[in-house]
Amino acid sequence: MRIGVILASHGEFARAALGAIEMIAGKQPDVVALGPTAEKSLETFVAERRTAYEELNAECDLDL
Repeated sequence: MRIGVILASHGEFARAALGAIEMIAGKQPDVVALGPTAEKSLETFVAERRTAYEELNAECDLDL
């Protein structure tokens, strides 16, 4: 069973958390890290989240 995970937070926190996880546990192919930044509009962030969900939903058995 593959479980897809979307980590979402403000700024770069989700990406940094995923980086820390990958340093310890290795590459996590079914985990996506996203976060709105000052350079990114809310609409762009929502579109990225939707795309990540659709990709994980197509590839994984369960999405969190």
